[in-house]
Amino acid sequence: VQKEEMAVSGKTFRATSVPQNSSFKQIIKGLFYASQIPCLRDEARNLLMGLSVHMFLVTETHKDFILAIDGGGKRVNVFNEMSKNDGEDQDGKGTDSTDDMDVNACPRTRQACVINGKIQPLPPFGVFRLTGPLENKVSPFLLNEVIVDMLCEGRGVGDMALELIEQMVRVAQRTEASKGAANDVPGVFSFQSLIASLLSTLLTAIWPCRTGIYRGITELLRLLVKNADIGPDFVALFEFDLVHAGLFSVKDCPRECPIAAREALGFFFDVWTILYGQSDPPSVSVVRDCLSIESNDVLDSCGRNEEPGSNDEDASTEKRTSPSESTEGTKPVVAGGSPSPAVLHLLLTELCSSNQLLRFAIRHCLQRSSAQPILSSSSPVLTSLLQPHVTILKRCLFSRSLRILPLPDQVGIVETLAFLISFTPDVLPLSDQHLLSFLGELLKMLSIADGAMNGDRTADVGVAVNKNGYVYKRDLVHATVDGEDASLTRSAKTHTSSVFLREEMVLRGRNDNVGDIVVPSELPLGVQLRVTSLALFRAVVKNHTSAFFEADKSTPIGNIRPHVISLFFRSLVSTPHQAVSLAHAALRDVLSLSVSSTKPTVQDDEGDNPGGDAANTPGSSLSPSQANSSLHRLPKDLLQTCIRPVLLDLRDYTKLSFELLRGISRLLSLLSSWFNQTLGEKLLDHLQKFLEPEKILRMNIYKQGEEPLLAAGVMDLFELLPRSTDFVEPLVKTTIR
Repeated sequence: VQKEEMAVSGKTFRATSVPQNSSFKQIIKGLFYASQIPCLRDEARNLLMGLSVHMFLVTETHKDFILAIDGGGKRVNVFNEMSKNDGEDQDGKGTDSTDDMDVNACPRTRQACVINGKIQPLPPFGVFRLTGPLENKVSPFLLNEVIVDMLCEGRGVGDMALELIEQMVRVAQRTEASKGAANDVPGVFSFQSLIASLLSTLLTAIWPCRTGIYRGITELLRLLVKNADIGPDFVALFEFDLVHAGLFSVKDCPRECPIAAREALGFFFDVWTILYGQSDPPSVSVVRDCLSIESNDVLDSCGRNEEPGSNDEDASTEKRTSPSESTEGTKPVVAGGSPSPAVLHLLLTELCSSNQLLRFAIRHCLQRSSAQPILSSSSPVLTSLLQPHVTILKRCLFSRSLRILPLPDQVGIVETLAFLISFTPDVLPLSDQHLLSFLGELLKMLSIADGAMNGDRTADVGVAVNKNGYVYKRDLVHATVDGEDASLTRSAKTHTSSVFLREEMVLRGRNDNVGDIVVPSELPLGVQLRVTSLALFRAVVKNHTSAFFEADKSTPIGNIRPHVISLFFRSLVSTPHQAVSLAHAALRDVLSLSVSSTKPTVQDDEGDNPGGDAANTPGSSLSPSQANSSLHRLPKDLLQTCIRPVLLDLRDYTKLSFELLRGISRLLSLLSSWFNQTLGEKLLDHLQKFLEPEKILRMNIYKQGEEPLLAAGVMDLFELLPRSTDFVEPLVKTTIR
């Protein structure tokens, strides 16, 4: 037998020794192009349709002469483990020894298995050796290669390729085949070859060519699933290959091209829906990231209040379309509707990826597999899925110290941990020593960056990200100028991230069973780390409430508790509005979860708010009766300690900023009854300074044009004060002046 070149990557066997193959392939391509010319369209289309039927029937009537082989030329059984006759060639003579092969190592299905923490390779499919009457003849799988090439080109020839795929499935439906064995599935070799060609081209083509491949794969899978003779069992055999291709498409799409991300995510979600089914139509038409907080927490004062696309008159026309768009096909192809252990292993190893888009895609699919609402609390189904893989999760999360990791890896690990604690708190309990050490290390890094913790100045804290999301060098973080953090005054405020940051986008639902999916925007890495850190500690408070509040101070949990509360308060006056909104929501959870069964009564008696502390820190005086009745699990001195740094800058009007005023506004909305009149008097004093605009302009302490806006921001705080009516008259007089 003459040496023949085989595509080891999984493509259909290419018999380069047959000179007719190259010529016949050019003829088929010419027919595709002719189908786009009006005067030749009908004849070319009829020839292509007839050719596809002929090629399909040739493979069906010559199954005994088509041998599945691997890259080394050895026969394989695609649907079972390596056959005992793998070493026999077409003449029955052994070419390779199989005595050392363990035929019981994997199940007798084409399902990847995990041994010793590693995914074992599957036997290749779609690679064939032609024997008998097919030897040295034109390959009957040549048409599949041309179909894939035309899908890559797109436009009209891509639509023609989809028609041929549909024609092949129709012919398979009419083909009589005996039932029982996998190789007796109608068109088993043709569809193997086509799937292999599509997947291998997807892994090698440049991203503009992948759009047609996405369409071809999803269309073929839908048609095969609907085919009663082929059925879901045949498609389920390629579960691991399809999920791997979907992950690769998301991971490999260029960051600077949002349209590539949109197409890759749509393809991955379509494949997931075909394999694992779709639950009942969602109660909401818009599905957000499962880590995002509720819309009333996310939106700032200038944010949008409508759902994405709600004002789009042509929103219905923007839905992603396909030739087979329908509401059918939502039943799972894979038995049980859950990913196999090998697929779960693959997903979990990529869950901590530095690629933000890939992390979102995996989280979304895992949440859909759990059959839980996206914004629901802990999911028992997801917990049962992940519980057997705790070892993998711990190895991905805790194998290396956080401070020695690059910033993108830090973001991925912290975000993954926030997701796990939010939805599967039983998988990683708060008593786990690895988790406690991780939380302590993260808190130390954030506190040193904010200047809230001195720590060991010679210690290497790795990448330090302050409350505003800016990354500084370690020597600048610890340096001080006049008692202030030098990193805030001397270092350039530059985000260490790519200049290409993707905006929020919406994937339109394909049918009534799939709502619109909102893909979160890509934030600068420093901001993303800060936001995900706040989400992580908020999840700890919400899902481990008793352990968090009732732990003794001498325990590791009790040791990190004051630092977590302080982190929330410090983040209220940060620059990124995402961090401010999340810190506000976290503090609201802290205050509500620490409330006793007796509802607190707001004390209006001024005597209950001693002003001793207010002299140094305006508004920080707390009512002892309120501390005992409503916040019994949060000591009064802890709240005073956390509030004091937030209010320090309020003593000097030259330090007023929009971030500070926004943070004070959020703080008053949570704890307005805990402040006395000292805060209002201090705000009036600040407004008096604006009665001398020439002096303020000469001092050059604010950006030009911001002065009246800051004064208006100070006025906005009065309505949130506990006795705001007492300041009406002086505020009106000051405003008139």
